[in-house]
Parts: sequence; C-alpha cells; structure tokens
Amino acid sequence: MPLLAPLKRLQNSRSQAALVFLGMLALTSYGLYSNSQRVKQEQELLLGRLARAQASAIERRINQSLSTTYALAQELQRKGGTLEDFPAFAKQLIASTGLVNNLQLAPQGVVTEIYPLAGNEPAIGFHIFDDRSRWNEAHLAVTRRSLALIGPFDLIQGGGMAVIGHYPVFLKSQEGERFWGFTSAVIMLADLVKVTELDRLEGQGYAYRLSRVRPDDGKKQVFSRSEAELGQPVVSENIHLPNATWTLSLGLVKTSPWRHGLFNLLLELAILSLASVLLVRILREPERLQQLAPWPFPHSTRSRLSG
Repeated sequence: MPLLAPLKRLQNSRSQAALVFLGMLALTSYGLYSNSQRVKQEQELLLGRLARAQASAIERRINQSLSTTYALAQELQRKGGTLEDFPAFAKQLIASTGLVNNLQLAPQGVVTEIYPLAGNEPAIGFHIFDDRSRWNEAHLAVTRRSLALIGPFDLIQGGGMAVIGHYPVFLKSQEGERFWGFTSAVIMLADLVKVTELDRLEGQGYAYRLSRVRPDDGKKQVFSRSEAELGQPVVSENIHLPNATWTLSLGLVKTSPWRHGLFNLLLELAILSLASVLLVRILREPERLQQLAPWPFPHSTRSRLSG
C-alpha cells in the first residue's frame, strides 16, 4: 500500500501534464490563427490604399493625355477644318503630356495625317468605321458627341498594344453643324505601365492585373499583368475612363501554399516541443525527488526522535 501512493501521485501528475499539453496546443493554434487573420487584414488595408493610388494615377495620366484630342479639335474648329501646321502643333501637344505616342487626324473617319509619321505609315488611309472592333465605340462617340476610348488592341502598324482616344469634331456651317471627323491620340500600353510605375510593384512583392469587359462580346479581357501571379489577398479598384471602365487587381505575389503553412507548422512544433520537454521534466520530478529523499524511518524510530 505505501508503494501505491507515489504511483497514484505520478498518474495524477501525468494527467495534469496531459491536460496542460492539450491546453497549450489549443492556445498555440488559436494564437497562430489570430495572428494570421490580423496580418491578412493589415495586408488588405495596405493593398487597398496602394490600389486606389495606382488606379487614380492611371486615370489621371490617361485623361491628361486624351486632352490633346480636345486641343486639336478646338484648333480645327478655329481654322475651319484645316490644320496646315499640324506637325508642329502636334509636337507641342505630345511634349506637354509625355505619354502620347502619336496624334492623328481622321476626316470622315479616315486617317490622313499622323505625327510622328515615322513607323506609323501603315495606319495612313485606315478607315475607323470599317473596323468592326471599333465601329460601335466610334459610332457612339459621334452620336453622343463625346470622346471614346477604344482598346487596348494591337496596332495595325505594329509596336504592341495601345489604346486610342477618338474625339468627334463638328464644324459649324450655314446648314448647322456637320461631322468633320476625329482627332485621335494613341497611348502605348507599355508606356502607360511604365509611367505609372506598375512594373515596379513586382519588385516590392506585389502582383497586378489590368482588365476590362469588352463592349463587343461582353467577355473579360486581361490586357496587362505582372510576370508573377496574383496571390491572396487580392483587392480590386475600378478605373473610370471615357465610355470605359477598367479594373486594377492588386495582390501579393503568389507563393506556394506550403510556404506559409510550413512556417506556421514549424513554429507550432517548436513551441510544443519546448512544452513537451518541460512536461517531461515535470513528470520526472516526483520520481527524482523520491530517489533523492532518504528511506522513510520506521514509526517507532520517528517517535523516539520526536520525543
């Protein structure tokens, strides 16, 4: 019977230690989960601010560049539909924006003049209304008498993807106003990405995607993206442009799901391993103390010593 008491105490210690171990396991798991949720919320807030800033920069730069079509239209109206100094005037407008690749005049929808002309010769004679992919937007621009942004699409003269702003010009006559044609501004997509520093985001650990819904078939078109894939979390911000809406999606660079999971697992194992070592020592402590303690005196001896 005297030997059963230490065993019972040892069993109780083990039971208590097991409960402590399970409790630490639950607390560690909950702590890691809570921390990951907090980090995710902070990342979403940061991504949201960054996405809004980038979307605003894209919207501002495009609208500023498209304002060159208004300036051309006003000059045409002032001079009755002829612009003999078009190259010099267009050169000044392009220099003022820093983003426009070339400016065009298209009386009755047919491109007759481009500045700069070098490299853009294949676009001379292009009929905007004959292009099925642009007809709806070009016709809408004339009907609404407002600027239309068309694209992005590959230019017929080559050079990559671009967007084109077509502004309808109307001239006054004795019969009223008549449609003269379009003043157009071409913006290369690569230049837009560069000037708004979207291409630098990947070096900072972010990935992006620019998309729109095509007006002709209603399908989503992703026309610019970072080399790295979007990872979680992802936030999206709309970019409002003349008769068009783009969407900028921004997120962290996608990594293997095992990367963060493995880190959390290793951290949890490290904590639990340390807890296990401490628990083993706790479990062995009664046994160690029992080995260090002297053998119990007989009852008669204890009585004599106490007396």
